[in-house]
Amino acid sequence: MRDDRPGTDAAVERSFLVVRVVRGSLLVAFLALAAIGVEARGWPHGVTLAVGAAALLLLARLAHDVRRLRATRRQRTG
Repeated sequence: MRDDRPGTDAAVERSFLVVRVVRGSLLVAFLALAAIGVEARGWPHGVTLAVGAAALLLLARLAHDVRRLRATRRQRTG
């Protein structure tokens, strides 16, 4: 069944973006802690670089999602 109320699609998009931002934030925090733990354990520096690169890529994606979320909120209030 399709919901034809105005703004429903935007509300669903905002909900998904909120979930992506929260999940991304937790993953970035986990990867940062993992990089610290890897360095503390004395593992090869390549492992630290790989974990750090993954954190940076995820951080870039997170920033993009935050910008999209702000844009959808401005559309709702504007």
